[in-house]
Amino acid sequence: MNQEEIEYNGEDAYTYALSQKDIIYADINKDGKKDAIVSLYYCEELNC
Repeated sequence: MNQEEIEYNGEDAYTYALSQKDIIYADINKDGKKDAIVSLYYCEELNC
């Protein structure tokens, strides 16, 4: 994102980018099948 895009969007406009993704498999509900739990971590695009 360049300075012109930031000015066009205004000072209060924020954009976010995916910085990390973790997938954990566990049998959460004890049904014998592994469930996937996905943790997504975002950061404000200018500070990534």
